Amino acid sequence: MIEPVDETLDGIISAAHACTSAGLIAICAFPSKTRSDREKAKSRIGDRRFFEIFVDTDLALCKERRPDGTSKASSHRSRRPPA
Repeated sequence: MIEPVDETLDGIISAAHACTSAGLIAICAFPSKTRSDREKAKSRIGDRRFFEIFVDTDLALCKERRPDGTSKASSHRSRRPPA
């Protein structure tokens, strides 16, 4: 079964691949909980065109920026890059 998150990730990967194949720079920002998701993106986009950046933002700041509560799920995560 394909999860909605998988479909979204596949769409992001396809769009980034199309852009970089056309010589453009694609900057994509999305949460990635597993190393396998990042490896999937890297293998489809290409090692030389994929750069992974980890941003460690304080949870209080996330909550301030998204008062609707969507950052609530992040409250139990560690402060390390996702596995």
